[in-house]
Amino acid sequence: MVFYDKFLSLCEENGISPSRALTDMGISKGSLSRWKEGGKPLNENKKLIADYFGISVTELLDETTKKTAAMNGDGLNEKEVEWLKLYRLMPEGRRAEYLAMLEAALKAQGLS
Repeated sequence: MVFYDKFLSLCEENGISPSRALTDMGISKGSLSRWKEGGKPLNENKKLIADYFGISVTELLDETTKKTAAMNGDGLNEKEVEWLKLYRLMPEGRRAEYLAMLEAALKAQGLS
């Protein structure tokens, strides 16, 4: 698996377009073309990309197709994977707030 495929896979797993991911990280969109041609990210971007997707640089550069269970949703049903994708889209600094709102809604319905 070339880096380009790995990057596309990570974007898909996280429900983010490649263009959006590059913009979020401040990486030029021209990088995608270089990766498609077999290139790898610049050294200064490797950690940035790994951190963005919540993985290690080693895992980012691993050219095998294996994924962690949490990343590919092993053992989760379709709705659970959807919830996980939504969670990952939340700004990290506001996740606790969103979780509290969800818990309050469940409690109001007698489900918590």
